[in-house]
Amino acid sequence: MRDFRDPYVHSYVEFGLWFHITDRVLNPTQGVVIGAVYDLAGGIFGGDYDYNKIMPEIRGYWTPLRNRLQLAARIQTGFILPFGDEPGAPFAFKFYLGGASTVRGWGLRRLSPYLNNCDTQPPGCVPIPIGGNSMIMGNFETRVRVWRDLWVIGFFDMGDVQADVADVRPSQWNYAAGPGLRYKSPVGTFRLDLGFRINETDRFESQARWALHFGLGETF
Repeated sequence: MRDFRDPYVHSYVEFGLWFHITDRVLNPTQGVVIGAVYDLAGGIFGGDYDYNKIMPEIRGYWTPLRNRLQLAARIQTGFILPFGDEPGAPFAFKFYLGGASTVRGWGLRRLSPYLNNCDTQPPGCVPIPIGGNSMIMGNFETRVRVWRDLWVIGFFDMGDVQADVADVRPSQWNYAAGPGLRYKSPVGTFRLDLGFRINETDRFESQARWALHFGLGETF
């Protein structure tokens, strides 16, 4: 479902609801965060696309050794459900994974369905990621403070994006793992992660097997 339209008008309203059962709202070290984001596009709001988009998420934090060792995990899913007279979603608002905050064995937005028209293009053509309507993602991190404000982490990520609506295929899930560094400075946490893809699926044989990511703030 490519839903390519040019030009187009896109209008939507977004709602979010979160429950923080944690020691603090920002940078929690103990507890659970449960929430969801819901987008309603089109319908009475007009525009060229009609869809519902829902993204439930749960995060957990546990610090067995205070300020020395922390375990953190996140599970998130997402579904785009077209409806109405103009069913579909713009490709910029579809689901993509890969990058510093999702599945870190991939480059930014590279874990996605692709448009592959290279059979009719000049040499050097590469497939184009176009996003999908179904997404699942999971992350697990072990964070260890090694010296003052310097932390070393190990992470394990999994995720997948499918083009079809409400399509979850465990056999197509992609896994990545790797090490990382965190430096907690007065202006925020600086983050460096090196992710390696663990498995290979037949959809992504041409993609790089590793990726390096830099960011500010914790992954989740």
